[in-house]
Amino acid sequence: MIKAKFSEGKTDILLTVSGHSGKRGESLVCASVSTLMFALERTLKESGFVYEKVISDGLFQLVSGKDARPFFEVVLNGLMLLSEKYPDEVKLKM
Repeated sequence: MIKAKFSEGKTDILLTVSGHSGKRGESLVCASVSTLMFALERTLKESGFVYEKVISDGLFQLVSGKDARPFFEVVLNGLMLLSEKYPDEVKLKM
Protein backbone atom coordinates (compact mmCIF):
# COMPACT_ATOMS: atom_id res chain seq x y z
CA MET A 1 0.00 0.00 0.00
CA ILE A 2 1.25 3.46 -0.92
CA LYS A 3 0.21 6.22 1.45
CA ALA A 4 0.45 9.84 0.37
CA LYS A 5 -0.06 12.67 2.84
CA PHE A 6 -0.31 16.36 1.98
CA SER A 7 -0.14 19.04 4.64
CA GLU A 8 0.16 22.78 4.58
CA GLY A 9 1.53 25.05 7.27
CA LYS A 10 1.64 28.82 7.49
CA THR A 11 4.69 29.10 5.26
CA ASP A 12 5.38 25.70 3.73
CA ILE A 13 3.91 22.62 2.09
CA LEU A 14 4.78 19.00 2.82
CA LEU A 15 4.06 15.98 0.63
CA THR A 16 5.07 12.57 1.95
CA VAL A 17 4.68 9.33 0.03
CA SER A 18 5.54 6.05 1.73
CA GLY A 19 5.20 2.36 1.04
CA HIS A 20 5.18 0.13 -2.01
CA SER A 21 2.52 -1.35 -4.23
CA GLY A 22 2.48 -4.77 -5.81
CA LYS A 23 5.56 -6.86 -6.44
CA ARG A 24 8.69 -4.78 -5.94
CA GLY A 25 10.08 -3.47 -9.20
CA GLU A 26 7.09 -4.61 -11.24
CA SER A 27 4.18 -2.36 -10.20
CA LEU A 28 3.05 0.27 -12.68
CA VAL A 29 1.14 2.01 -9.88
CA CYS A 30 4.28 2.31 -7.77
CA ALA A 31 6.25 3.52 -10.78
CA SER A 32 3.54 6.10 -11.53
CA VAL A 33 3.68 7.51 -8.00
CA SER A 34 7.49 7.64 -8.10
CA THR A 35 7.41 9.41 -11.46
CA LEU A 36 5.02 12.06 -10.12
CA MET A 37 7.27 12.71 -7.13
CA PHE A 38 10.51 12.86 -9.14
CA ALA A 39 8.80 15.17 -11.64
CA LEU A 40 7.77 17.47 -8.78
CA GLU A 41 11.30 17.53 -7.41
CA ARG A 42 12.77 18.30 -10.82
CA THR A 43 10.22 21.06 -11.44
CA LEU A 44 10.98 22.68 -8.08
CA LYS A 45 14.71 22.51 -8.78
CA GLU A 46 14.49 23.86 -12.34
CA SER A 47 12.09 26.63 -11.28
CA GLY A 48 14.48 27.83 -8.59
CA PHE A 49 12.29 27.01 -5.60
CA VAL A 50 13.93 26.28 -2.29
CA TYR A 51 12.96 22.80 -1.13
CA GLU A 52 14.04 19.95 1.07
CA LYS A 53 13.78 16.28 0.23
CA VAL A 54 14.09 12.95 1.94
CA ILE A 55 14.37 9.88 -0.27
CA SER A 56 14.93 6.36 0.97
CA ASP A 57 13.51 2.93 0.28
CA GLY A 58 9.75 3.35 0.37
CA LEU A 59 9.83 7.03 1.36
CA PHE A 60 9.79 10.24 -0.69
CA GLN A 61 9.19 13.52 1.11
CA LEU A 62 9.26 17.04 -0.31
CA VAL A 63 8.87 20.33 1.56
CA SER A 64 8.76 23.74 -0.09
CA GLY A 65 7.31 27.20 0.36
CA LYS A 66 3.65 27.93 -0.27
CA ASP A 67 4.57 29.73 -3.49
CA ALA A 68 5.23 26.28 -5.01
CA ARG A 69 1.64 25.17 -4.34
CA PRO A 70 0.58 25.09 -8.03
CA PHE A 71 3.25 22.45 -8.73
CA PHE A 72 2.15 20.39 -5.75
CA GLU A 73 -1.48 20.61 -6.93
CA VAL A 74 -0.61 18.97 -10.25
CA VAL A 75 1.04 16.06 -8.44
CA LEU A 76 -1.86 15.85 -5.97
CA ASN A 77 -4.28 15.58 -8.89
CA GLY A 78 -2.22 12.71 -10.28
CA LEU A 79 -2.16 10.99 -6.89
CA MET A 80 -5.91 11.53 -6.55
CA LEU A 81 -6.53 9.89 -9.93
CA LEU A 82 -4.37 6.91 -8.95
CA SER A 83 -6.12 6.55 -5.60
CA GLU A 84 -9.52 6.58 -7.32
CA LYS A 85 -8.47 4.03 -9.94
CA TYR A 86 -6.46 1.81 -7.56
CA PRO A 87 -8.00 2.32 -4.08
CA ASP A 88 -6.43 -0.88 -2.74
CA GLU A 89 -2.96 0.33 -3.71
CA VAL A 90 -2.91 4.11 -3.14
CA LYS A 91 -4.38 6.15 -0.27
CA LEU A 92 -4.24 9.96 -0.29
CA LYS A 93 -4.75 11.98 2.87
CA MET A 94 -5.15 15.73 2.69
